Amino acid sequence: LRIRELAIQRASSPFGTGADAYTTGLGIWGSSLVMARWLTDAPMQKILKSATVVELGAGCGVAGLTAAVYTRAASVLMTDLNEATLDNLRHNVELNRTAAHTPPTPPALQCEVQVAALDWSDPSTYPPAGKAHVLLGCDLVYHKESVAPLIRVARKLVRPGGSLLLVSPASNRDGMKQLLEGVLGPKGGFKLVGAQVAPQEYLSNPLTEAVGSDVQFLLHFSDLVDGRYRLLHFRRQPSAHAAASSEPAAP
Repeated sequence: LRIRELAIQRASSPFGTGADAYTTGLGIWGSSLVMARWLTDAPMQKILKSATVVELGAGCGVAGLTAAVYTRAASVLMTDLNEATLDNLRHNVELNRTAAHTPPTPPALQCEVQVAALDWSDPSTYPPAGKAHVLLGCDLVYHKESVAPLIRVARKLVRPGGSLLLVSPASNRDGMKQLLEGVLGPKGGFKLVGAQVAPQEYLSNPLTEAVGSDVQFLLHFSDLVDGRYRLLHFRRQPSAHAAASSEPAAP
């Protein structure tokens, strides 16, 4: 992949006063690199084949672009909210759209890729209901106030039988407990079908030899060197009404 990251604005307070002011998406975070490695593993390749993929909080686009370049997904929609982040995300899509024409020759996009603004708290910005066969999220929860909107948008976007794939630091991030309880609770509509700690190979240096010395790796991705990450796979369950309606009538 070719990915541009930018200096995070207001680094001492990157969350600003609202979700549209978050500038954390201007940088590449370890969780997105872990997700990228996870998506290219054989079990995930099967799930992504011919899938409509949506990414929440896409940031620089590492995970979504991995799905678009290295899997057989049918389409990828990457979403975020901060305008500077969206501009950089569009730039990264174009970097990989034209990658096949510039040396050295990495793979280019293999499917349709779109970028859109999505405010978890504003349903008018949501894509069509049930759009996603697979919904991706990398390190989405920083505080418990974001949990309810995140669950709402996940329920809206993931079709019954579809997958929600989350990568998060294994530390007890504020809100993760509430997220798991909400997603798996009676109103959540998801079932946990896989959970593991990211294997060590997911934490290795992602940089190419041209730019990727060990010093650069330690400088840019210390969170991979020191961190542990959880890989969580949830499956969207049919609603009670849908499940009841699909049962054969009694003789």
